[in-house]
Amino acid sequence: MATALLIFGLAATSLVGAVVPSDVVAVVQPHKVPGGCVSLFQLSTRWQADVSHVSSEKRVRFDGRWITLTPQGWRDAYNADVIRDPSWALWFRALVWVVPIALENESLAVRTVVDQANAVPDPGASASSATQVATGWTPGAIRNRLITVRCLYVMTRDDRLLAVGRQLGDALMDPQRYSGWPRSAPHNHGALTSLALIRAAKTFDRPQWTAMSMERLQHDLPKVFSACGMAHEQSSGYQALNVSVWSEVADLLNYKLSGPRYALRALARPDGVLENIGDGTAPAVEPNGQRLWCPQAGWAANTLPGHTQYVLRFGPKTTLHGHSDHGAATWFVRGIPVLSDRGVYDKTRDDRLIYARGMASHSVLEPLNISINPATRAKRLDDNQYQLVDDTFGIHRERTIKIAPQGIAVTDVASSGNFGQEWVQHWQLAPGWTPTDGGAVYTDGTRLEVRCQGGTLSAVAVESYPNWREIQPAWDLQCRTTGSAIRLHTMLEVK
Repeated sequence: MATALLIFGLAATSLVGAVVPSDVVAVVQPHKVPGGCVSLFQLSTRWQADVSHVSSEKRVRFDGRWITLTPQGWRDAYNADVIRDPSWALWFRALVWVVPIALENESLAVRTVVDQANAVPDPGASASSATQVATGWTPGAIRNRLITVRCLYVMTRDDRLLAVGRQLGDALMDPQRYSGWPRSAPHNHGALTSLALIRAAKTFDRPQWTAMSMERLQHDLPKVFSACGMAHEQSSGYQALNVSVWSEVADLLNYKLSGPRYALRALARPDGVLENIGDGTAPAVEPNGQRLWCPQAGWAANTLPGHTQYVLRFGPKTTLHGHSDHGAATWFVRGIPVLSDRGVYDKTRDDRLIYARGMASHSVLEPLNISINPATRAKRLDDNQYQLVDDTFGIHRERTIKIAPQGIAVTDVASSGNFGQEWVQHWQLAPGWTPTDGGAVYTDGTRLEVRCQGGTLSAVAVESYPNWREIQPAWDLQCRTTGSAIRLHTMLEVK
């Protein structure tokens, strides 16, 4: 896992526009690929790019989808109504699949890039968001295409690429295309853009790119993380991404960034696993075994005696890369994951993504058939005891949770105006657990006892997504009840 992360997340931070899977098997690097192009080559492999028909038929297959490389074909591929997967769009538009072409036919690779630039010109920063999406001129697509064009220029030294690269970089200088100072709050996309421009400035003889990027980063860096060290993206994977990216920025600016690194390490289990909380696939992280308490950002974590660790989520309404996980805890006991997060299969807008981001895939109290996006307040009552409260659209939820080295006690008090309201207390068991009467058993024989007072306990088979496009079977233990005002008290104890 760490090796793949180095390839996709850390060694090439300026390339990453979304958290990239940590389980991708590294492909042997052809010796002709320059060091700065390895990540592009790896990404083309990850998306199963087939470029064997580009020369003869002007077609490329990217993640199973065939695209005709004509002006109309480019526009069809970029049509916002067609694309259901923003990750597919990001990396196809980045032209990462042109790198394998360049290994065999440099002239064809350059011609493909130039043809793309001519076929889908920049509509301008003032164009509508829908137009920029439909033409592949969003800031993320521009940035990653610039990285690809720079890579190709390093490989080929073909002067036809200079105009293409300069147009891309100059477009990113427009404040309307920058996620950060002076128009918006800091964001990892802005940092990635600045780092890409700094790297490309010498290649394309644009020193102003470096000057502007350094100014932007100096304004943004102090405002990226909350006081407790957490970024505001509501995701463990994106916390790792932000720490990686902004650590590189901090090195450029001689800025100390210890708080965010501490927070990230506090989220890690004793075995180095960072649970996939929110969007993205989290990398392995060296744990520090310390407490984390972020009442404003909505995170709590701690490591207890006996290699027990937990992460608790609450805080502001779900936004950015967050999920409907307010009140959920992940729980690791005696070297065994007990409660986990389901992760995300991929970013395709389908039922799997809806499930992964919804309440039904987290260890929360869910009011069935009601969509709420609560802002959840939290109090720490004791070292490892918390009270979480939210009120949204007539739904009141109050959760008291106490976590011990081998047990969790949760009391949920909730109300609505509907006497027939159904409530489900979800307990998302990590893969490897099998339900039994009154609990579950792990693959090594460890037993989990679950006592649900005030409701009826049942088990539902579900999917878990530990890595990108990987499915593992798992179970959701559910404590169910009905009423306008309910109280559920559940005890989980590892035996």
